[in-house]
Formats: sequence, structure tokens, C-alpha cells
Amino acid sequence: MGHTTGRRHLRRIAAPRAWPIPRKGSYWIVKQSPGPHTIELSMPIALWIRDYLNYAKTMQEVQYMLNNKKIYVDGKPIKDYKYPVGLFDVIYFPELNEYWRVLINRKGKLYLKQIDEEEAKIKPLRIKRKQTINGGKVQLTLFDGRNVVVEDPKKYKTGDTLVVNLEDKT
Repeated sequence: MGHTTGRRHLRRIAAPRAWPIPRKGSYWIVKQSPGPHTIELSMPIALWIRDYLNYAKTMQEVQYMLNNKKIYVDGKPIKDYKYPVGLFDVIYFPELNEYWRVLINRKGKLYLKQIDEEEAKIKPLRIKRKQTINGGKVQLTLFDGRNVVVEDPKKYKTGDTLVVNLEDKT
């Protein structure tokens, strides 16, 4: 009989092709926790810090940085080293005053682009779904799992892009 639950580990060679990591190297790699993004369009925060940006050498250093609130994703401090950081998310390092946005290149690989503080305040999100809720209002489900209630449903269609302000969540 096969596995009935998800696996909690991941081999480096079996990682999604969009992840910008070398295929040869250590056998195991960090698998992300369930979260707002799919596994194909996101990567655990620990891999971004340790393997991509080289801000830490070991996983222990990554966990120290996360536990002391030295890393923010979309304006919120993250403590889980497996937290999935996906497309258009903003990673902020307060001690370095650096902002990075996750993007995807022409080859389909995820990469980080350094941005300024003004650009870090906004985030483009695609509308995945529209549904009617109590009171006749319409709720939009966005690409990263956020829900937004709107008054005028005719202005928005699925597939459109909303630009969300991360500071006041509008």
C-alpha cells in the first residue's frame, strides 16, 4: 500500500525545475511547508537565504536570523524556515535595509531582484476566483491566498491583476 499523506522530505534532484539550485550536491533539500503558494512557484525561505543570497552558511544560522525577526516577508516577520516565499513576494532584511522581490525569468526559473522601498510597498496579484458571499458582496480570491471583499463585482474579472498595497492591505 502506498503513502496516504504527503512526504515531509525532498531530494535535491527531484526539486521543481523552477528552483534556482544546483541539481548535484547534498542529497536532501528543505521542503516547504503548506502555505500561500504552490511548490512550483515558490521556494522555502531557508533556501533563498542560504543557497541563493549566501547570507548564511548553515541552516542553524538561518534559524537564528528567523527567530530573532531579522527577516520579513510581505511586511510580516517569519519564523518558519520552511515558509514558502513565492512569486511577487517581498523579502526584507531590516539590518541591511534591503528589499528583494521574487520573480520568474524567461527560462521559468525563480530569481530575486533587488528593489527600492517604494516598490516594496506594492504587490501585483492575479484574481483566481470570484464568489458571492452574504450580503450580496463579492469576494475575490487572489493568487497568494488572500481574499478581498469588493462592492462592485463588474469591475473585476478572473485573470485580472490587482495591485495590493502591503502596508494597509488595500
